[in-house]
Amino acid sequence: MSISFSDLQGYMEKTLTSILEKYLSSYQTNNDKNFTPAEAADYLRISKVTLWKLNKEKIIPCIRIGKVVLYRKSDIDRVLSERSSLKPSGNR
Repeated sequence: MSISFSDLQGYMEKTLTSILEKYLSSYQTNNDKNFTPAEAADYLRISKVTLWKLNKEKIIPCIRIGKVVLYRKSDIDRVLSERSSLKPSGNR
């Protein structure tokens, strides 16, 4: 049996998409939202570089799935409540 490269690629894409959706759904509850880095930075009213630094310093955790990086809103809100100095200021 032989399979073309494009058929294999399509099958792999569908499979990986399904796995990723199942994986992400386990991290997202009814009241929780996953942000992309741009959405998280916008929510916090900081730059993406500052968000990256906060993640690197282990202040704001993220979820990494391959090259996909996501931030849970509940994690961000928890950090904000614990560290009042990181509350959104309204200015970038």
